[in-house]
Amino acid sequence: MFNYFKYTKNDYEFRVFALRRSGSNAIVNWIINHFNDNEVFYLSADPKEFLLKNKVLKKKQQASIDNYRMPQLRQIHSNTTFRKDKRCLIYRYEDCELNESNINKITSRYYGKSETKINIIILRDVYNMTASRMAYYSENYYPVMVGDWYKKLLLQYLIYFHNRICFQCENSLFINYNQWFSDIDYRMYLSECLNLKFTDKGLNQIVEYGNGSSFDGKKFQGKAQQMDTMNRWRKYENNETFKSITNDPKIKELNCTIFGRFE
Repeated sequence: MFNYFKYTKNDYEFRVFALRRSGSNAIVNWIINHFNDNEVFYLSADPKEFLLKNKVLKKKQQASIDNYRMPQLRQIHSNTTFRKDKRCLIYRYEDCELNESNINKITSRYYGKSETKINIIILRDVYNMTASRMAYYSENYYPVMVGDWYKKLLLQYLIYFHNRICFQCENSLFINYNQWFSDIDYRMYLSECLNLKFTDKGLNQIVEYGNGSSFDGKKFQGKAQQMDTMNRWRKYENNETFKSITNDPKIKELNCTIFGRFE
């Protein structure tokens, strides 16, 4: 297969791993705003699709992907703009197991070589993330979105986050969504870790993709910091499905260690 990206170079390559409704859209948007317009290419991948969005999200290209195996990238290959050198390439995996066999199947052959590669693992506390998943999806989806599969995946993310387990590359950054949302000093620290000049531009934006908050939609556009993101769980605290996750001994212990107690 001809390598269309043989001579493509990227300054930064950020590979983001997160669970759905973890606040990753907000954090990625905040990172994007560290760059100038048209300097960032952002791709979001899940096991069924591979979506290419440019900086302003006006153009979209889609190609199929089979469990993170080699995507059929004809549309992307035909996009000469995408094959140009990029200031920053970001791609995100949601609800994906954290293991090298999945991630290694998508390589520089499809994106070009990058000077700086950083894995970014985003995690939100179990209580509010689970509540947001329950609010966003109908009960018909609960067996998948907040069922046994979710519990298994959630435990893996908690263990990786707690133990700071790195994979595929040595540079890994673990972002605590709760702390990112509430602490400017922490956000300044994250910018430094990414070797970027700090800015809070984009902090109050609600991105156009992702349908906004599970609870508020886009009602708080331009004032996202006013959302009550730390108390979503109160709505479901007596729900049996919710309690089956938050009361799991291993999940509860790790969540308490990382995020503190929820009472």
